[in-house]
Amino acid sequence: MNSLAKENATLTMPTGALRRLFAAVIVPARRVGFVLLAVAPGSAGRLIAQASPNGALPQPRAVVGPVAVSRGVLRTVSGLRELTGARVLVNDFGSRRLVILDSALTKYVVVLDSALGPERSYGARNGGLIPFGVDTTLFYDAASRTLLPILPDGSIGSAIALPFQGHAAAFVAGGYVRADGQNLIYVAPPGRPAVSVSAGGSAPAALNDSSPLVRANLLTRVVDTLGFLRTPRREQDLPYTPPDGAKGVMRAVRDPVLVTDGWAMTSDGSIGIVRGGDYHVDWIRGGRLISSPRMDYPWHRLSDEDKRALVDSGRAFVGAHPTKYVATLNGREDDGFVVDSVVGAAELPDYIGPFASPPLADADGHIWVLPVTTIAPIFVPPAAASRAPATYDVVDSNGRIVKRVTIPAGTSIAGFGKGTIYLVEREGPGVSLARFRIPQ
Repeated sequence: MNSLAKENATLTMPTGALRRLFAAVIVPARRVGFVLLAVAPGSAGRLIAQASPNGALPQPRAVVGPVAVSRGVLRTVSGLRELTGARVLVNDFGSRRLVILDSALTKYVVVLDSALGPERSYGARNGGLIPFGVDTTLFYDAASRTLLPILPDGSIGSAIALPFQGHAAAFVAGGYVRADGQNLIYVAPPGRPAVSVSAGGSAPAALNDSSPLVRANLLTRVVDTLGFLRTPRREQDLPYTPPDGAKGVMRAVRDPVLVTDGWAMTSDGSIGIVRGGDYHVDWIRGGRLISSPRMDYPWHRLSDEDKRALVDSGRAFVGAHPTKYVATLNGREDDGFVVDSVVGAAELPDYIGPFASPPLADADGHIWVLPVTTIAPIFVPPAAASRAPATYDVVDSNGRIVKRVTIPAGTSIAGFGKGTIYLVEREGPGVSLARFRIPQ
């Protein structure tokens, strides 16, 4: 373990802040997730005080606009990058294509599409976008496990092999990968002990509770570790097929309270690791680790009543929403149902983590973090999270919250441009994509 990794691994946590991490996020055929969400007045949820403990938090300001809107073009937005001239490269997995929108977001050219033939086929699996240089973007082709350079005019360069095939899961859409020169920076998938499952049996398995942030060189193929991130701990029994031929069962344990770390690479190449234990940023710059002071956050201690309410509502939710899975077992496909359970109230941490969504980096050197603002004893699908306005903490290169920015209800952040933010919203069978200005 290098010196950066050692310093990251020895970060102290607030008193009572982690007896147990998030347990079991299964990747089933139909994904069901859980978040703590703001709830309507008069419901069982309780808002955390919005004011800073020392009164220093900036007042929230809304994004300005929209200044450009795309409608009727996109089915989904699973990745976005602004190019020169305010053109936008969009990964529309719902339509299995990559498109470049003009600056007005009304006209577009198709870069990849499953109907364009093998040389320009998007493929059946969801890939991811990685900014690479000023206007070149790498597209991860999940079928071939290669990176396709997308040039500014929409042409495609020669395919690049992944530095390490064992980390391919980090590159799919929804994963966060960034480039620094010839290096790719990403969080390697957490390890798990090797297990063997035979027909009629099952074996417990648990993923590690931390994951390495690695740097992989595209030329030398060398992969080294920059640090470690505290990640959700996952516990489950692997699927099995009973001797009588009945469908298998995957057992999973969930924790409704998430305390974890996140990271983002800013526009100047700095890597910021946002620590969920005490809400500060560790910066990696020039091979050095620089820790910023703790940021303002109104920590809320969970009472015994809070814990019992979270567990009870969690158990009610998973009981009413059975989850199917499809898995490959001993060389063949197996399917069945997940039997969910929720940890006991005594196993929950004493404090809710300050954020639950991954941090984002804008194009102006800031990191955006969406703080948890509600203690809500309910479980809800993630899609419901967009029904209320969301206010982000915007953190500068010194680790200070310099502004708080609110996006409209029903929208989510798709990406950033210089001084601008792109928001996506469900609209009919597809989505609309709008460019807003970020308030100064």
